[in-house]
Amino acid sequence: FSRSFSQINHWEFCSAATVNSILCRPHSVRMSSPAGSAARLCASSIKGIPNLFFGRNFLTFGTQYNKAMAYKEQRLLGYSQQQMFNIAADVGRYAEFVPWCNESVVLRKTPSGALIVRLGVGFPPLNESYQSTVTLENPGLVKSIAQQGNIFEYLINEWKFFPGLTGVPNTCTVEFSVNFEFKSVLYATVAGLFFDQVVAMMVTSFLDRARILHGPPAIPTQKPQILVSKK
Repeated sequence: FSRSFSQINHWEFCSAATVNSILCRPHSVRMSSPAGSAARLCASSIKGIPNLFFGRNFLTFGTQYNKAMAYKEQRLLGYSQQQMFNIAADVGRYAEFVPWCNESVVLRKTPSGALIVRLGVGFPPLNESYQSTVTLENPGLVKSIAQQGNIFEYLINEWKFFPGLTGVPNTCTVEFSVNFEFKSVLYATVAGLFFDQVVAMMVTSFLDRARILHGPPAIPTQKPQILVSKK
């Protein structure tokens, strides 16, 4: 890793995809080479995410982000508790609407009713898959705990759903939380750079799914109450 970036002698802009290609090559890439020129000129390949900013102090720059991160929010939604539970519980279809999820396969169901699933993440330079155990408590809880693997020290993702406004059936209060720690400093650095955007897009993706399946919300979209944000 350090050998590849030691050849970058001044600040450069490059996309996450280009960084991934540089890191995966067995030889260093100089900025005077064609690959280096492309790295200077390319735009980010990830829609809605800003370009990565790299330079001679990349390793120091990355240390401002912890490998352990956490986020928790609560908000009132214009969909029922059951509607939102069903969307969160439909793990096998996450690849259809969850950002950067390129694989979602239910492998089996345990005697207790939990799901063992394989999920793939395609967020350059992170392109990996992992298994999770998903616990379902209809209609109030969807909790996913990643099994031991090469990506995370731990990953716990939790959706909680509560009744919404009195007398307004198609509303609920949702509490979304995610706690994780990467094993890789590089992955932690990339996640730290884009942390706020990623967690915001995660919740938005489930709201967009609700609109597709159930139409407009019963009440205007509410701003979230951020309870925890640690990066």
